[in-house]
Parts: sequence; C-alpha cells; structure tokens
Amino acid sequence: MGNVDHDLEEFLYDASEPAMVESNELERYIAEPLLKIVDEFDILAWWKNKREQYPILSQIVRDVMAIQVSTVASESAFSAAGRVVYPYRSHLDPLMVHALICTKDWVAATRKDSKMVGSIVSDLEVEALANVVAKLKIEEKDK
Repeated sequence: MGNVDHDLEEFLYDASEPAMVESNELERYIAEPLLKIVDEFDILAWWKNKREQYPILSQIVRDVMAIQVSTVASESAFSAAGRVVYPYRSHLDPLMVHALICTKDWVAATRKDSKMVGSIVSDLEVEALANVVAKLKIEEKDK
C-alpha cells in the first residue's frame, strides 16, 4: 500500500507543477517580436538565417517565394466579360455570353495542348462568331 501512496503523491506533485507548453513553429513565429524594417531588408536572407529555428515554415516560405509574380493586371487576367460583353453586344442573353466565354476558354486550352497552328480557332474567329450570333438574335427579334 505504501507504494501506491508514493505513486499518488508523485502524480499529484507532477500535476501541480506548471506544465511546459510545447508550441509549434507557427505559434513561435507569431509570438516573435516585430522587426523594424529598413530599406535594405532581405526577406530571403532572414528566412535563410531562421531555417534552424523554423525548419518547416522556412521550407513553405521557400516554396511560396519561388512562385513568379505575374506581370499581367489581375483584371485583364481574370475578367473575360469585358472582352465578350461590351455596349454593342450587351443585348446578348446570359446563356449566350456563357457559351462564348466557354468557347474562348476551350479554344485557349486547345492552343496550349496543340502544336498544330492551322487547327486553332483564333480570337478573331471567336469574335466573328459572336457577331454572327448577335446579328441572328437581332434578326430574330425583328421578325
């Protein structure tokens, strides 16, 4: 019975001590004081120096920083609507606009996969197709 009392006392003693809280790299990084940024701050050198302290985060940063920055304006890269719907064609119904944008995306995907120049529909051909469809819609409304 004495051994059980000793084990209980040891357990209670261990439980009463403040526990060492292990924190992960992200928590340690966030808890780190902010740096005063100077004109010549090199983020890559900073992470290289901290790779021992933050091994996982430094690998993530290395992978993210390796991605090239796009030089294309985000509006022109992500908005095909301005190239498909403009005042002249604003009378197109949403289904037709959707079809034109899908066609343009499919053509662009074909261009990336295909080496044959002659089989590719150009932007001008898509534009011409859109104009023909728009005229058909106008003629249909006039009847």
